[in-house]
Amino acid sequence: MNGQRLKILMLEQNPSFVRLMHRALKQAYGGEVSVDHVSSIEKTEEALNAEVYDTLVLDLASLSQEGDPLEAFDHFHDKHPSIPIVVLAHDDDYDLSLQVMRRGAQDYLIKNKVTGQLLVRSLRYAIERQHMLDTMRRLAMLDELTRLYNASGFDTLVQQQMQLALRTERKFVLIVVDIAHMNTINQRFGREAGDKVSLHIAELLRRTFRSSDILARINGDEFAVLAIDVDEQAREGLLARLQANLLGQNSQKKQDIDFDLQIGIALFGGDERHKVEDLLTQARQNIITTTSVEI
Repeated sequence: MNGQRLKILMLEQNPSFVRLMHRALKQAYGGEVSVDHVSSIEKTEEALNAEVYDTLVLDLASLSQEGDPLEAFDHFHDKHPSIPIVVLAHDDDYDLSLQVMRRGAQDYLIKNKVTGQLLVRSLRYAIERQHMLDTMRRLAMLDELTRLYNASGFDTLVQQQMQLALRTERKFVLIVVDIAHMNTINQRFGREAGDKVSLHIAELLRRTFRSSDILARINGDEFAVLAIDVDEQAREGLLARLQANLLGQNSQKKQDIDFDLQIGIALFGGDERHKVEDLLTQARQNIITTTSVEI
């Protein structure tokens, strides 16, 4: 994108902050930058209907002042699915920021820590990530049963994320979730039961990870997740959330299908080159937990 025109729509109720970010962007970006400033949800919608923007920057405090910020975000994301959204938050909006990320925001930034260089990098990442998602939607590289990405779609997206990570020094975690003895489930309960188990795991992963993460069913009994912008420290919280959701499922009403999940993990540090299959092999070899599941 360097040298190209960058057109941004920013919902922010503080005009001084917008002017500050515009100046910082012009200094940090290699091409022309324009920032259209709006101060209400209604004006944001009018601008999106009237103009084409490269990205939308939403201040969570501005969304909160007009009602439920998650509902407002969902409105923009659902009505304008092709525009990448970056959210700005205060420190005390951390939990809300994570919820917005899970609903499809490409990134979030803490306002008092934003610099022009950081914002440029975030917007570039958001735009490239959105282009990848749009490409995948067009190619329809989805698993027919679960509607997660299939092995081919996952391979393509992970390759693109590795190239992007090498440029931006972002890290990610690749997680493999294997359904142990799927053949036994199919033989004992029937093929429909095996499909039900796969659908159950797909829904579990959707609840656990952000919509900006990459979820895939890469073969009949194996799932993979690329959790973006997660380092070695943050992965523990990620795995804890997955484990908690599994335990929560086990406390619900059962239908007498039980199986084990093996969970493996690999960390990509953003400074090395790998093939996707190499990362998958690392995750398969680095099994960190085996969990019994009942549905």
